[in-house]
Amino acid sequence: MQQLIDSAGRLEAHPLRGRKVSEAERDDIREVLCRNYRVIYWAVTDDRIDILSVIHGSRDLMNADNQPWDAQ
Repeated sequence: MQQLIDSAGRLEAHPLRGRKVSEAERDDIREVLCRNYRVIYWAVTDDRIDILSVIHGSRDLMNADNQPWDAQ
């Protein structure tokens, strides 16, 4: 658990360091990997992110029900 928190915390200094989430087809939806998990976040501005989800890497994000960037 602490490794997930640390991974997300490092985004404060470098919000665009994560890779683009290919399933999202958007440049502002990014992720960092930590063990078997994906920390998915929205790069709102150069100095602000919103964490959208922490999910297990085996989850199918092509399924529209599993896409945290489209949650309303």
